[in-house]
Amino acid sequence: MRPELPRAGVLSLREQLVVLPPAAKVVAGLAMLGMGVGAMLMLPGSFYSIVLICFGTALGVPLVLAGRAEFRQRRRDADEMVRARADLETLKPLVTEAVREKRGVDRLLRERGYSSEKVRRWIALECDVVLPRRDV
Repeated sequence: MRPELPRAGVLSLREQLVVLPPAAKVVAGLAMLGMGVGAMLMLPGSFYSIVLICFGTALGVPLVLAGRAEFRQRRRDADEMVRARADLETLKPLVTEAVREKRGVDRLLRERGYSSEKVRRWIALECDVVLPRRDV
């Protein structure tokens, strides 16, 4: 049995949908749902309309939900970044002390209420500390 080799330059449907921006995900998901409903209205009870409504629902609903979740995450990150910019001068001595005492900077920032990894990394870089990237 041969191991599966990656195809150069060809993205799967899942990979293509993941890289879409949130607004495009919401619009594409609503369009898929609309096409499925439109097919059902044009050809009620037809096999093809049932297939299209199932296909539209199977792809449309997750896309809409994922797009909305990304919008919420971006809004939370933006709010947290504003807070981080305001608190940066008070955080620099705390981070410096944590590095000197060999405590975790990431843990310190989590305890201070910074939940976004992007924001924690930005704060650490502003304080001349490099946090390791976590693969979640």
